[in-house]
Amino acid sequence: SGTGRALLELTPGISAYGHPELSFFNQPDLELALREALGRAPGVELRPGHDVLGVNPRASAVEVTALDRAGGRRVRLDAAVVLGCDGARSTVRSAIGARLRGLSSPRRWLVLDTHREGDQPGCFEFGCDPARPWVHGTLPGGRHRWEFLLAPEESAAELERPAAVARLLEQRGHAGAEVLRAAVYAHHARVAERLVRGRVMLLGDAAHLSPPFAGQGLSAGLRDAMAAGWRAAGVARGRFDPEVLAGYGTERRPDAVRATALAVAVGAVVQTGDTRLAAARDLGLRAMLGLPGVESWVKGGGWRPSGGLPRKALRRASGRSRRPGEGRPLPQPVVGTADGRALPLDDALGPGFALIGLDVDPRAVLDAGAIEELGRLEATVVTVVAGTASAAGTAPPAGSTLPAGSTPPAGPLRDHQGHLREWLGTSPTRSLLLVRPDRLVLAVLAPNEAGPAFTRLRTSLLRPRSRP
Repeated sequence: SGTGRALLELTPGISAYGHPELSFFNQPDLELALREALGRAPGVELRPGHDVLGVNPRASAVEVTALDRAGGRRVRLDAAVVLGCDGARSTVRSAIGARLRGLSSPRRWLVLDTHREGDQPGCFEFGCDPARPWVHGTLPGGRHRWEFLLAPEESAAELERPAAVARLLEQRGHAGAEVLRAAVYAHHARVAERLVRGRVMLLGDAAHLSPPFAGQGLSAGLRDAMAAGWRAAGVARGRFDPEVLAGYGTERRPDAVRATALAVAVGAVVQTGDTRLAAARDLGLRAMLGLPGVESWVKGGGWRPSGGLPRKALRRASGRSRRPGEGRPLPQPVVGTADGRALPLDDALGPGFALIGLDVDPRAVLDAGAIEELGRLEATVVTVVAGTASAAGTAPPAGSTLPAGSTPPAGPLRDHQGHLREWLGTSPTRSLLLVRPDRLVLAVLAPNEAGPAFTRLRTSLLRPRSRP
């Protein structure tokens, strides 16, 4: 608050998905690592130094025109699917006629990137000071990100001057830090009116622009990539009907709208500049957090977008109303193998569809028709036995995870802490979990429901054999 009193403190831990709830990193370092990993992937050809000039969707392919800046010549490519990940000024978005809808804030923020040797990543702070709201985060390598709200009468040129920057940093106890960048930005809350046209999909900032207050910009982009990637791969391989691409837009756009709305709401709390309103905000937040269950809900991340599936997609898959766990991201406990090693559940499931038998071997309870449908979906089938470490003898040794890409040993996997069973709640005891490649649970099934569910999924995804 403006008085320096903490309104709310969140202590991030390890999420149910096996990763830290809050991670600090330098974005250029992440982008470099991703680009290098992409360059090592089989079947990938990177063409740096090319500017996309046009995208022309057709019935059976997409024609892409690009300029090779080094040679000054135009290049034409035919693509089975185009993923437009080209940022806020997206050429791909313009090419498919998808306008951004929403608002751009009249408020402006001074963004500073600084460096101070020896500083370690620690916390992320929102300073709700009505005199000048501010945001601060520490990053690896002694880097810091600062944001300060400009008053309406202040100019960008005035606040970007070294003397003004030094004064702001000194007020926050950061005097003497090396200033790497100083720039003034306005925040945008805008989502493309559609994310798909034919075989073209929009992802990341090309699809949605969000204020940074809720930390959902990159998170939403990663959810985009997961939801688009498996669809694009299936269509490019000729396995999936191209109509499956349309589902990306109907799923991802509502989630992007919710994430953007959350960021706007958090920003409204932080940016309060009137002292009386700020005092009322502080009193209201303290009172709200004192209500039964509210503080635990906030600290447990209940306010974050779930990235789950809409009810319509679930009903198509299961043919009935939603059960606990359906449409939600699958938790990722560390599971034990029969030979005593441990690995994250994702490593056991592989990159495609998966069927998890919880306390039941799917192959033992499915009929021949259901097993045939699973084969057509190229689904991985695993059994996970819920139970404590004592029930298994010993817990998996620390540090015994399998190398990436390894095939887990045969036999059931053991969820020592029973995370999956606890997460499912009242679902059938011997449950079958049908999981998409993006690790969203499409259906929680009793064994006798599996065959029809697999058929519905297969007919909605796979290209009919009668088509050319």
